[in-house]
Amino acid sequence: IHCRCRSSADQRVPGADALDEVVLDENRVFEEAKDPVTKAPPGHCDVGCVRVSPCHTLVAYTVDLTGDEIYSLVVRRIADQSVVEQDGVSNMTADVVWGSKAGAAKPTLLYLTQDKAQRPYRLWLHELGLEVSALVDDDAMLFEEKDELYYLDIGRSLSGEYAFLNADSVETSEVHILHCEPGAHLTVLKPREFGLRYTAEHNPAKAGGGEAYPLLVVTNADGALNNKLMAA
Repeated sequence: IHCRCRSSADQRVPGADALDEVVLDENRVFEEAKDPVTKAPPGHCDVGCVRVSPCHTLVAYTVDLTGDEIYSLVVRRIADQSVVEQDGVSNMTADVVWGSKAGAAKPTLLYLTQDKAQRPYRLWLHELGLEVSALVDDDAMLFEEKDELYYLDIGRSLSGEYAFLNADSVETSEVHILHCEPGAHLTVLKPREFGLRYTAEHNPAKAGGGEAYPLLVVTNADGALNNKLMAA
């Protein structure tokens, strides 16, 4: 059971009288997946990830009910646990991130789909409220990784300002950044170079310093055997 407690704006630790609020009950997910007629339970139920929206009123999560490691997207309202969307997006990986900020007129989600070998290779942008088929015809594909040596994963910066798309092989990595604003486009930070590995995180302390993307980067550049931390 995923829960949260309210805290004050200047204190990240909940007060002594703060009450738990259920964000998502995985037991309920399992119960609701039972056959409506026979009440037979699914043979498998795995919740891949749980992401609270920037406005704190919705929760998006992925669920695999077959055991094939192929996930579907579900969005609920936290207050009453009512389902906002489900069954529209499938063939996903376990991960999903919010692609918009709090107060966005059109909340969006970013997710990955898999090829026949279950390699995460396409990044999609999904707008809540759209009627979406299982083939995600109405969603926008932002990126496709055509090199079968690379797989994709996604994440969001701790600041909530950016989303990161990571393309990784055994030896090499490439990071793309997406500003969580309407109409933003992916930008590659450093084109892939064999043997170069790096990850990035937003550095709010340097915001306004003139950099297009103020970042902290962990990399093995310049022969750093155990990696090094750089400001970009």
